[in-house]
Amino acid sequence: MNQPGEEWPLIGRDDALEASRRGIAQGAGALIVGPAGVGKTSLARVLTRDHQAKGHPTLHLGTTSSISAALRQLTTTPRGDLLVIVDDGHLLDDDAALLVRRLAIQQETPLVITVRTGPSLNASIAALWKDAPIERVDLDDLTQADTHRLLDAVLPGPIGAATRRQLWDLTRGNPLFLRELTRAAIADGSLSCSSGLWKLGEGPKSVRLDEIILARIDRLEPEVREVVELVALGQPVKLAALRAVVGSAPIEAAEDEELIELVLDGRRRALGLVHPLHGEVVERHLGSARKARRCECLLKMIETTPMRRHDDIVRSATWQLQAGGTVVSSDMVLAARRALYGKQEHLAIELASQVLDEGSVDAALVIGEALVELGQPQQAEELLSDTPPANSDAAIALVALQRSVALFWGLGDAAAADEVLEASGRQLPPGAWRDEITAERGVLAAMRGDVTEAWALTEPFLRRTERDRVYATAAIAASCAMVLDGRARQAHTLAQEAYAASNNLADQPVMAEPGTLVVAQAMALAELGDLTEAVELATFGHDFSVTEGNRTGQAWFAIVLARALMLQGHLELAGHLFDEAAAAFAGCCSEGPRRWALAGAVLTAAFRGEADTAQARWKVLSAVPDHPARMWGVEVDRAEAWVHIARQETTLGVKKLRAAGRLAIDAGNVALGAELIHDLVRLGAANRDDDLSMAAGIEGRLGPLRAAHLSATLSRDADALERVGHDFERIGAHLYAAEAYAGAADRFTSRNRPRRANQAARAAETALGLIGEAAPITLRRRVSAPRVTHREHEVALLAVEGLSNREIADHLIVSVRTVENHLQRLYGKLGISGRRELKQAWADQTLLDPV
Repeated sequence: MNQPGEEWPLIGRDDALEASRRGIAQGAGALIVGPAGVGKTSLARVLTRDHQAKGHPTLHLGTTSSISAALRQLTTTPRGDLLVIVDDGHLLDDDAALLVRRLAIQQETPLVITVRTGPSLNASIAALWKDAPIERVDLDDLTQADTHRLLDAVLPGPIGAATRRQLWDLTRGNPLFLRELTRAAIADGSLSCSSGLWKLGEGPKSVRLDEIILARIDRLEPEVREVVELVALGQPVKLAALRAVVGSAPIEAAEDEELIELVLDGRRRALGLVHPLHGEVVERHLGSARKARRCECLLKMIETTPMRRHDDIVRSATWQLQAGGTVVSSDMVLAARRALYGKQEHLAIELASQVLDEGSVDAALVIGEALVELGQPQQAEELLSDTPPANSDAAIALVALQRSVALFWGLGDAAAADEVLEASGRQLPPGAWRDEITAERGVLAAMRGDVTEAWALTEPFLRRTERDRVYATAAIAASCAMVLDGRARQAHTLAQEAYAASNNLADQPVMAEPGTLVVAQAMALAELGDLTEAVELATFGHDFSVTEGNRTGQAWFAIVLARALMLQGHLELAGHLFDEAAAAFAGCCSEGPRRWALAGAVLTAAFRGEADTAQARWKVLSAVPDHPARMWGVEVDRAEAWVHIARQETTLGVKKLRAAGRLAIDAGNVALGAELIHDLVRLGAANRDDDLSMAAGIEGRLGPLRAAHLSATLSRDADALERVGHDFERIGAHLYAAEAYAGAADRFTSRNRPRRANQAARAAETALGLIGEAAPITLRRRVSAPRVTHREHEVALLAVEGLSNREIADHLIVSVRTVENHLQRLYGKLGISGRRELKQAWADQTLLDPV
């Protein structure tokens, strides 16, 4: 990480740098134009160092009164090797600006001038690029991709996707804002590297950045500042409504200062801030009286137009509170729930708390759900358990459902959660709400890994024609259970149908989001072996969750995406995503899934042979208390086994893998159990007692392929192993393919079939090349590319060029028989039969450098 005061690298400015250098080389220079904070001065510094590195002098002129004298001297005695830098050219007075213009027209001393866009630009400077051949270079904020590249350049190690999104949302690619906010966040600890992943907390602040922004705001005329404050508190603000209150002139002035901009709000034109940080800083430094006055104004404006936006009720209720007015209880609860759906948990709690003393069960439910999302399940349970008795079946069920979430996920007390659900079920009459309680018990059973109970509790609801809350909840439990017991295709179909149905239910209190069923679809696709589709779907869900600020969705999609990538063999990327998932689960109080994610991070490190990293991650995992959510709990046992294997304690690791795999299969979790037994195959440690016969019946291609890999390995069938490698490759499981091909190469070698052995070894290398990973510990010392001698390489080159054996012999001054012998040895090493395949091997770069 760059130290405070250190200059950040110039990222995303290649075109601007090239244009500026071109202007200097031509003797005129560059006029660097852009809004505040985009890096004009940083670009000028790079150009200055460039010039100095060539042994040429530079002169940096400020905007003080003494600049005119220096400029006059240069216009009378120009120096062609001198580079003159004028920073903040927009602040020059008329005399200095005129001298700069004259110097540029002379073209005898190159200039670099930085200018901020805006209404105050001197006319001489504004016309400079038209009157002189100086190169105009326009800078704008960085793109999102370049912002990520800049963060990667200054922060050592992987950065969480949510953190990337937060920093982008806050800064919108403004390099100054990004630098100051990042440095301040590191200094105050809100941005830290935990478990190898950079993570940003909520509400990072920078005193220096506040001062920079406030300095701009304080220079505004009072009526212009009022516009900025109103937009900061109310954005988007309807243009017509604001114009009716303040007039057009101050709005236009605020636009000219590049503080506000026109945006579309549905079909209406509205105003928003150019940079979100302006709004945060302005609101943070508004006094309470002034804020109340501005909110009163916003309330009057919203009264003139219908509340069409989904969150208009949230904004209205917030302004009423800040203005000190009174609110209707039902409106406040609705506003609080809308804020909760918008992932504004703190605001939801603030709004719902206004009517909590009135005994509102709905308000308590909103606060309880928000507290769980914020990682405060104990407070949620205390609040909900003390809520006055509910007076409706819906309220009884919803309170029980929310309490079960806090108890199971947050506090890890499965017995208490089930007891609360059962008690409410006994209290409720037969009907939809009692059914939902039963379906929720099925969800908790599936999360515990109890496939039989989950299916028994939910299967009756799946046969009904109603596509209501009960059906959607039951589908979550059933689809997860079916993935575990090998019915992934049925699980995928059910999750698809239930997702379509749940989308028609609109916003529902205390109910899993429809995205949960998309997670189930991605899980099923991965277990089916449809890895490309699984990665695409999980990537879409992950990116969408990050964009929406949905921490729970981000965590679930990250872990499913990581698992699919791990199956493909992309271990490093999968490891980063497991770390991200673990951090996100910790943030939303889901310690059970956090353990699964940490186990994945251990596994990817162990597979890569990084024993110390695997051990360190295992230490973190071991410190997380056990949790009743054990759907993927076998992954924890698997991770422990692989730590031993990475530490070369192979016997112990193999013993643990075998025991955990058999236990999972016996419990009905055949998909993950088969994965652990397959690990024994990959390690070359499988024996006749290992059984994957049940895997042959697993839906999809992945399970049967695991069984085929075991069978081919135990029978030492080289041809079958090669076919397994090919089939793994077809589904995109490139690491498994490489391992199967390597096994085939070993068998062919033991049968003294070098050509087939080399073919298989080359196929293993090709598979590894597709994932861009170094050989994992399952392949170390097994995959070796065919190497050729210098003479064989020389003969091959001439043969590829089309020379006959006689011509090659004459060229090398050897006999034809010698050439033929070299070629035959070469064909055997490469696993090919003749010159045509030799040309292809050369084109494919299979023929490596000689040794």
